[in-house]
Amino acid sequence: MLRIHTSKWLYLAFCFIAFNACYNPSSKCKESLYDEDKKVYGWKPKFTDINIFKVISFTTPQPTEKAGKIYLYNNYLLQVESGQGIHIIDVTDKKNPAKVGFINCKGAEEIEMKDGYLITNNLNDLVTLQFNFTTKALVEVKRLTNALTLMDKNYRTFLPPDTGYFECEYYGINVIESWYKDSIFLYRSCYNSK
Repeated sequence: MLRIHTSKWLYLAFCFIAFNACYNPSSKCKESLYDEDKKVYGWKPKFTDINIFKVISFTTPQPTEKAGKIYLYNNYLLQVESGQGIHIIDVTDKKNPAKVGFINCKGAEEIEMKDGYLITNNLNDLVTLQFNFTTKALVEVKRLTNALTLMDKNYRTFLPPDTGYFECEYYGINVIESWYKDSIFLYRSCYNSK
């Protein structure tokens, strides 16, 4: 008769119990093996190089969706479109204000006018702009890079329209431009665009 030492019996018993725990369909061990790859329908971030977000330009009037701070300057009302830029609104006729254009300035949340210069934030940079309200010419006069460190996360937290999104680590050269719906892994923390 084959004799097995007590320690080997204990080892075999432990292996049997461990295998049985993972084999049981209702056990958490089996769930953890498969849930890593479970997919659901949700929001993925679309990334853009941060330098593209630092280009400031003037364009045609845009719809107001996330109205922010306002500033009255002469016969113009400047209104921040939170995270996107600044609406230029002619209020010469108080009963009929008219949008005359939009300054694309990603991450914009703050606005100030001083000595004819428009000061705002572009992501976490502080920028001074010279804007001619007559000709609509726009010139970036000065930029203080990373001057607003408290704004650092502001432009990465644009959220999709509803729930089911996943936040990603910040890698320094990319920012979240927008979100799009797609199938996503349920328990993974970050998704790159296709």
